[in-house]
Amino acid sequence: MLCALLLLLVVLLLGVLRLCWRALAAGVTALGRTRLAELLDAAVLRRTRGFLGEDGIWRRLWARWRRWRSAPEEPQAGCGVGDAVPGSDGGAPGSSAEEVSRLLAMAEVPEEELNPFQALGVETTASDAELRKAYRRLAVLVHPDKSEHPRAEEAFKVLRAAWDIVSSPERRKEYEIKRMAESELSRSVNEFLSRLQDDLKEAMNTMMCSKCQGKHRRFEMDRDPLSARYCAECSQLHPAEEGDLWAESSLLGLKITYFAMMDGKVYDITGGCMASPSSSRVSVSPP
Repeated sequence: MLCALLLLLVVLLLGVLRLCWRALAAGVTALGRTRLAELLDAAVLRRTRGFLGEDGIWRRLWARWRRWRSAPEEPQAGCGVGDAVPGSDGGAPGSSAEEVSRLLAMAEVPEEELNPFQALGVETTASDAELRKAYRRLAVLVHPDKSEHPRAEEAFKVLRAAWDIVSSPERRKEYEIKRMAESELSRSVNEFLSRLQDDLKEAMNTMMCSKCQGKHRRFEMDRDPLSARYCAECSQLHPAEEGDLWAESSLLGLKITYFAMMDGKVYDITGGCMASPSSSRVSVSPP
């Protein structure tokens, strides 16, 4: 039913338009071409035609619409096939002054110590294509003919030296061998220093026993020597002197902890060879 009504309305609209067109054609014929031209030359119609014609708003709207249609689409954000991956080859290129300053910071480094990957702004695992791309990008930014920086030539020398290393298979292999040797040496030194630190820490926390001629562990306590000894009889803290040894009980006397004053510090020496209960002096000597 609804479709039939819509079809009827369309037919009526077409009929009205057809009648209007016939009436307009008959009026133009009766008026004549000469009179029609005079009406079109009237001042009001000329202004209307100028507003809507070539010099009017419609022309400007048409031009804007054509420009909008012909404008290229903006690239979407992402890492496509041709996109630069941030961090791999420098990402978005920095300004010429920034890259020149970055390369100038390496100008004083001898060529045999220069890190070419750092100079090119890429990872050490970069492929030949990534290295070439990074070099070309930086060359455009820091070349003396392209950059207005007064020290662009020095920066370009650093860039060229880095490229000479990575572009030559022989020199790159030599650099890789040298880098691996330095890395291995650094790892060995770090391991040695770590073991040495552990040994020194062990020695600092070990004391020689003058009673059994052995070694015992000691643990430094966070106690002030001026108030290191606790007296259960007076419930007061007393100062400790160098070489003093005392015991403190806890857990209703079930746990006995021995302390000693050595080298101006208070240590827990429980587990070592203690002096006799009547002695107040340490029977152990510091290392």
